[in-house]
Amino acid sequence: MEVLALTLFLSLLFAVLFLFLFVRERKQRGPGGVERDSLIPFDGDDDFSAPSGHQKDQ
Repeated sequence: MEVLALTLFLSLLFAVLFLFLFVRERKQRGPGGVERDSLIPFDGDDDFSAPSGHQKDQ
């Protein structure tokens, strides 16, 4: 029975920790989020040619 109580306590602790960190991250990031930040390297990338190591066969 002690193991069940310990498991329940740790599960609740992890749930509260997750919610706290999730809310804190959302407040710091503002609109956009991680998905928008991951696409920043492609912003303004108008060159659609192959990378230097991958040339087309002629």
